[in-house]
Amino acid sequence: MNVGVHRLQVHRLLSAEWWAQGWLAWCVLILSACSSAPPREGAQELSQRVAPVVAQAQDGTRNEAASNFIKAARDGDADGVRRFLVTGVKPDARNADGETALLAAASSMNAETVKMLVAAGADVNVASTENGWTPLMTAAFFGATESVRVLLDAGADVNATNQYGETALLQATFRGQDDVVKELLAHGADVAPHNDKGFTALRAARYKQFTGIVQALEDSGARE
Repeated sequence: MNVGVHRLQVHRLLSAEWWAQGWLAWCVLILSACSSAPPREGAQELSQRVAPVVAQAQDGTRNEAASNFIKAARDGDADGVRRFLVTGVKPDARNADGETALLAAASSMNAETVKMLVAAGADVNVASTENGWTPLMTAAFFGATESVRVLLDAGADVNATNQYGETALLQATFRGQDDVVKELLAHGADVAPHNDKGFTALRAARYKQFTGIVQALEDSGARE
């Protein structure tokens, strides 16, 4: 089998999506692998030679797509997120930092993006591999009240803790997010947990002099 036939077989291994995404460099690399093959190498040997290069290219494509997908979510780019989902990017794909699109979207103040990801099947209780933050904690921290509602309605664990022992309620309290605190309390947030510094939500609210939050917590049974 001559080199020309080798190249024809390799072209059949390449999907139309790869060409559309401009992965010409990978194509050249694969063709080079074939060109170095013995003239009479069979289809099985050819496949074994090309497979590692194909796998490497696929991994690179997926990683780049996941990173761009998560960036779109962080930017609150609902149209961009929709396009990535349509092309088959997994809703819980992670980037190199262990972040998912829902974790990123929770900080964007764009509840539409959060709703879209939840509807696509994103895990509402996914935790960052870096610090254990969940989407609910992130939304609570940034005061994204509508996103907090969406996540709670979708089954987010209101009392989940990160690696510092902080809950969404503690996050919202430290930031003075009155509306979020009330929303979390309405969904049964536990007022008792403390972080690794010994701060409960009530202690944090008093320390920060957030009188409205102090009152809301005491009305929900918080005591020191």
